[in-house]
Amino acid sequence: MKETFQAVHSAELESFLSQLGLLDRLKQGSIKCHCCGEAITLDNFKVLTRKGDEILFSCNKEKCLLSLASGEEAK
Repeated sequence: MKETFQAVHSAELESFLSQLGLLDRLKQGSIKCHCCGEAITLDNFKVLTRKGDEILFSCNKEKCLLSLASGEEAK
């Protein structure tokens, strides 16, 4: 099965999140890491992915990245 990955350079992150309608929520601290529940900021944001209709975020903690990459459910 072929998978497609999209990357966004950090210089374009705010514009990308704005296009998705997520920048204001991120700046307000209302977007949480899928794994640990920590508020996602521009400083600790690492990755986002889509699962069905849901967009999942991960902070920059290694355990959170591995959890999201492996498809584990949030704890």
